[in-house]
Amino acid sequence: MSAQPLASGSITPPTPHTTYSSLVESDADLVGHVAYAFYKRDKLKFCEHIRATHGRSPTQQEVDVFIQTCNLDTRLQGYRAEAEVLLERFTEYQLEDAVEEVRRESNERLAAKLSESKSWGRSIAEALVGSLFVAMMWALLVVLLYANKVGTDKMAKDIFSIDLNSSPQQSSPQPASK
Repeated sequence: MSAQPLASGSITPPTPHTTYSSLVESDADLVGHVAYAFYKRDKLKFCEHIRATHGRSPTQQEVDVFIQTCNLDTRLQGYRAEAEVLLERFTEYQLEDAVEEVRRESNERLAAKLSESKSWGRSIAEALVGSLFVAMMWALLVVLLYANKVGTDKMAKDIFSIDLNSSPQQSSPQPASK
């Protein structure tokens, strides 16, 4: 039995093989799916190489040998390792982009808040005015409490030396003593 090229470029082997199930453990196995894509890439390159070097499609026997070689444990592990590296790089690039985007947005928000905020001088002036107002309110409260305790007449006399109860006296000139 001589090796015959596959009809019309088809490279589907007549006997089923387990490459897919050997690489992909479940529907959610992203590494396995990427590893299978690498296997398919190599299978296409193999077929292209046979066409380029021999001017024909690969025979079924050549395809079977390729598939058997790809299903060796070391080769299957190699496909998975290659897929893990690719997905790791992809994840790193995605994370770098995400971190840069978060950093940029954070810087923009910080710059906007800083531009909306008051200057140091204005903040200090507002604090000083507020402190003076509070001090005046305390002074007024103390004066009112003191006036309530001792009476307004005594308070005026104590603070300003003014006697509010006495009327101005008519003083007569006194003779100068010699």
